[in-house]
Amino acid sequence: MFTKNKLYENLSGLILRNGVTHNGDDMFERFELDLDAYHHTAQTGPCFICEIVAQNPDYPAHIVYEDAVAIAFLDKYPPLYGHTLIAPRQHS
Repeated sequence: MFTKNKLYENLSGLILRNGVTHNGDDMFERFELDLDAYHHTAQTGPCFICEIVAQNPDYPAHIVYEDAVAIAFLDKYPPLYGHTLIAPRQHS
């Protein structure tokens, strides 16, 4: 289970270190991550892996392998080409 500090460590490299979002017209905006809101959403919101397993069209994924126990799919925002996520089918 992630703690707020662990979430911050993991997200800081993705969001705070880069600190930019693309707004569509070749300009970048800096933004501050609301860690408390993110933590609340991560704990209470829908599990994206469960939605991918259920093949919900709101959560499209390129599934590369699946069996009765696990599912493997390509990362939506891969740090490297072909980065694959592997997850158990059953939510714990």
